[in-house]
Amino acid sequence: MKKISLFLVLIILTGFGFAAKVGSFPELINPERILVDGGKIFITEGIHVFIYSLKDLKLVKKVGKEGEGPQEFKRFPWPWLPSLRVFLQPDRIFVNSMSKVSFFTREGKFIKERKKQNVWHVFMPFEDKYIVFALTLEKRVSYITYSLYDSDFNKEKEVFREVNPDQEGKKMDPILMSLIKQVFFRFGDGGKFFFPGFDNKIHIFDKTGNDVGTIDIPCSKVPVTSELKNKFIDYFKRDIRYKQVFEFEKNRMKYPNHLPLLKDYRVGDGKVYVIGNKKENEKYETFIYDLDGKLLKKVWLPLVDKDILELYPFTIAGGKLYQLIENEDEEEWELHVTEIK
Repeated sequence: MKKISLFLVLIILTGFGFAAKVGSFPELINPERILVDGGKIFITEGIHVFIYSLKDLKLVKKVGKEGEGPQEFKRFPWPWLPSLRVFLQPDRIFVNSMSKVSFFTREGKFIKERKKQNVWHVFMPFEDKYIVFALTLEKRVSYITYSLYDSDFNKEKEVFREVNPDQEGKKMDPILMSLIKQVFFRFGDGGKFFFPGFDNKIHIFDKTGNDVGTIDIPCSKVPVTSELKNKFIDYFKRDIRYKQVFEFEKNRMKYPNHLPLLKDYRVGDGKVYVIGNKKENEKYETFIYDLDGKLLKKVWLPLVDKDILELYPFTIAGGKLYQLIENEDEEEWELHVTEIK
């Protein structure tokens, strides 16, 4: 039997909607996020940004080291949240770290940095401005807020707020709180920005910060059975990131009857991908919308679970799903690619 080329195997597998391994990254230990754009792959891990060539998966440059000087970053004190939040702009990389924002070329050359007035604010580039995430306390009520800032980091207006599901002294849903990490990176495209709310809607805003519509999250309800609840409890007790918090907060935890409708989401290529918690045949229920909130179609994506809470890092670009998956037998991180049809 003649050998079939790897390229042909990839074409066959992606044609049927299965993820195919296309290579691995020996430099990675525990990656947190992946982005693909302009012939490059950008992967964050701790206080580092790895830049790879998409063509051959060769490392182009590794950016970042521990510290407070230029091109250095401080680690976030809470292990369940990433230290860096990286966003791609047309001609540069934007890095939000704990105390500052930094700019690099797409090749990883340092351009400049700027201190933030509030180290807890998360800046996300949007057109020629920024959307800023913050926790706001008013009359002893905690809110999650998003505000529009100009290019000089001056606040123009608050555009969206919702009550924080974690209020001091009150019961809180640990599943919902832990999933905030997955949807922490709010995304924009085509002059619009998309905020998933706790009201099971994705709110759409234009570049001036005006509310221009919503997407009702249509994903199926997944019940939290006694068995599933016990799995979550066991996970929170044992996972190194959560176990100390679990012992401190366990008396406040109240588990829901159903998982959140939204598992995760992505925006790109003029589309919004809404991913639910329902899973069949190792694939997740996913709804694809245009940027105006019109439903285009429903698909099932072969996303792989990292654990009971999280998916392995993934991104969607150019009509393809890219996911980093740990091969524990080989002790390496693999890149799997699926064409979305």
